[in-house]
Amino acid sequence: MTTNDEFIMNGVPIEYWSVIERTPGSAKLHNISNSRDKIEEFKFIGLNNFDLFTSEFLLEN
Repeated sequence: MTTNDEFIMNGVPIEYWSVIERTPGSAKLHNISNSRDKIEEFKFIGLNNFDLFTSEFLLEN
């Protein structure tokens, strides 16, 4: 399923998420397999799942 609906995103555990970071010429996939440290760090912040997406916390600079 693909969505940006806040209600659905807050209901699905982050462990099942895949966030796509798109830049010209490439696309990177962030999920529990390759971004475990960042996801675990985010869980301790205390924000909801939707905030992980809107804050761009997983995206690399």
